[in-house]
Order: sequence, then C-alpha cells, then structure tokens
Amino acid sequence: MNDGAAAAPESRRRRLDPGLVSLALFVLALNVPYLDARILPVHDSFYNFVNFHIFYNEFFFQRGLAQWFPHSGYGIPAGLQQVISLSPMSYVVGLAGALVRAADTLLLFKLSVIAEQLVYVIGTYLLARRLFASRATALALGVAAAGTLVWYAQLWFELRIFYLLPSVLFCFVSFLTQRRAEWLWMAGIACVAWSMGNAPYFVPLWAFVLLICVAAAALGYAGEWSRLLARTGPNLLLLSALVFGIAVYVYFAFHALDFLVMQMAGRDPLTTEVDLETFLTYGGKADLPTVARSFLLGWPTHLPWGSGADNSAYLGLLPLLGVGLAFAFERSRLFVGIGAALVALVWLSLGGVFATFVYYLPMLSQYRHVGLVYGLVKELGIVAAGYGIERLWSWRFPLPSRRVLWASAAVLGIASAVAVPVLWHTHVLLRLWLYAAVGIAGLA
Repeated sequence: MNDGAAAAPESRRRRLDPGLVSLALFVLALNVPYLDARILPVHDSFYNFVNFHIFYNEFFFQRGLAQWFPHSGYGIPAGLQQVISLSPMSYVVGLAGALVRAADTLLLFKLSVIAEQLVYVIGTYLLARRLFASRATALALGVAAAGTLVWYAQLWFELRIFYLLPSVLFCFVSFLTQRRAEWLWMAGIACVAWSMGNAPYFVPLWAFVLLICVAAAALGYAGEWSRLLARTGPNLLLLSALVFGIAVYVYFAFHALDFLVMQMAGRDPLTTEVDLETFLTYGGKADLPTVARSFLLGWPTHLPWGSGADNSAYLGLLPLLGVGLAFAFERSRLFVGIGAALVALVWLSLGGVFATFVYYLPMLSQYRHVGLVYGLVKELGIVAAGYGIERLWSWRFPLPSRRVLWASAAVLGIASAVAVPVLWHTHVLLRLWLYAAVGIAGLA
C-alpha cells in the first residue's frame, strides 16, 4: 500500500458520502443514553463539565468570559481553566446555547463532547479514505473509532488527547500527495485547535509522536519545499491564520498563571518542569497484561487511577487482527512511522530507560503521565490496522456453498445465544462467535 494511495477518483465520489453519514448516525446512536439528565460524568470529565458550567453561566448572564473562579476555585484566575477545559466545540456549542437562551449546561456539555466525537470519527474516516482504496476499510476504522470511546470518566486521556490526530495526519498526507502547501498549514491549524481544551504539557508529547509518524514519509517527499511560501491567496491566508492561532495560544498559555503560583509535588512552579522521578511514576507505569486485556476485552470499562492506565484502552478484534497483519506485511513509509510511534509510546509507558531518555528531549520534561498514553496508542493502532485490513480484503479464500454458509451462521448464532447465561465471563468468546456468524452471513 502506497502512502498516497487515494480512494476512488474524485469524479466517482459522491457529494454526500453514505459512509460518512452512517458513521455520524452511529456516533449519535451510541450517545443517546448519555443524554439522560440523570447521567452525570465523573472523575476528570466532571471537572471539565464544572469548568464549562462556570464559563457558560458567566457568558449567559454577563456576556463575557469568567475571569476568576469562585467557590471551590478559591478565587483563582480562570485563565488556566479556560485553556485546559474549553475545546473549540465548547465555544461553538456554548455560543449556540447562549443564542437560543438554553439553560441546561449539562446537556450543552454533552452535546459539545458528542461534537468532538464526530470530529474524531469523521477525521479517522477521511484519513482512511485518503490512505486506502476500499471504502469497507474506512468504514471498519470509523466504527472502531466510534465504538471504542469511553468519555464519561476521563475526557482528556480518553478523547481529547487523540481526537484531532487523524485530522492532522489527513492534512499532512494530503500535503504529500497533492503537493500543496495549504494542506500543511491546515495541519498546523488543526494542531492549534487540538491544543485548546487540553493541558499545555500535552503539546510536547504530540510533537514527539507526530515527528516519529511523519519523518519517514517527509523524507520521501518529492515536492518543492520552496513552494511553501508561494504568494498565492489561499496559501498566505492559511499561513497567516496559523501564525495568528499560534500567537494567541502561546499568549494565553504563558499568561494563564499570571498572579498565581501553583505548588505541585514534583513540578517546579516557575519552569513548570517535573523532576525525573515524577515523570516516570506520577501517572503510573503501564501494566502490559492489564493493557492487553483491556485492548481485547474492553473490561474494566475504565481502569482506575494507579493501575497504570487511567482510561479505557479497548481496541476490538478486527483492528487487532489488522495491526498484526500490518506489522507482518506492510513496509510503506507512513506505516513505518506510525508503527514506530506506536512502539515508542508503549515503550515510554513502561517508565524505564527509554522513558528516561525521552525526559531529556526538549520540553518533554513538562509531561508527567507516561503510563497514560494508550489513547494515542489506540488511535495509532486503528490507523495501522487499516493497512492490515486492506490487505485482508485482497486475499481470496475458497468458500463453501451458500447453503452451508447460512447453516454455519445459524449454528454459531444459536450457540452464542444459548451460551450467554453460562459463559458471560468469557464474553470475548461470545463476541468471536457473533462476529463469525455475522461475517459468514455476509459472505452468504
């Protein structure tokens, strides 16, 4: 598979992609239960909701942004909370809610999170359509992206730390294939948007991951780098927007702690760097058997603090098969970068010699959650799986008659239904049976 292997030619693409519509409806369907007013987010997701509630109330009643935090915030300046808690979709939904005078901040917060999920799943689908010829591969990756999200407890590490990664990669791959500088600036703008609503110390980690992902593909770029500063209207407009966005974010990030000194164990209050021990241990070190079980079984849904994985890390069976096939057979430049980034993150999560090396890289000493990188690992795994799934479609297996296939599907389906009360604790086996039943029925 070539890095720039586009999907169907532009002339054959429909204006309204049915796959995209199906995935959007799938995301909405998955989130319907969360819209119940009795469902509250917990842990860090609740912290983000509280911050959204404070900022929205201030804008709703006073038509301005909150400048300080009352009550549990003890009157601290609100700049840092604005930087780390309000994503672009928080502003969009908050503004729309204020215009229609909506008073239910919990519902608005949930709608903003659903919008972030849509951005993530659509970005994954578009990236897959750019990389792979088969629409089935893009749909499989989109379903995996939507179906593996568990946002209600850990919004940062289970959604926001990776939700714009596919969009950034889509823009970068478009830059390599179309050789237009506008795509590179759009990738940068997506990175600025990504930084909104996240902790500033995520940024060095993203730079580390993206550099590994794109280095090999960028070295093979055959375009003219001098064209990056071409004096065309769209190019100059997007470059100016990128520079402006970076300047605004840097200003807000550097002034978020004005008149405030935060004393946190292991972090220097002036430089905000953490010491090596805090870097290696604060977020826990990953327990690989626990992570592997979570990737395969999706249980427990949310791993507790101190387990080395304070988030959900479910990936699914088909993506895991795709990852294995990709590592066995794929050698394209972009996959080599994605695979290397995946391995680097897992190695980093162990908190050993490699993590110590990473600590001394520029700006990485700001980060302190080496065990909590599996959201990024999951998304890179989903993209990597596309290479293996695409190869899987190309294999031709001899099939039995349609009658035999239908009979096999029926037997597997009935066996799964009968075994549910007895074998629920081995539900991965039930999933295998059910997936096999659906797959065999599809072949029939």
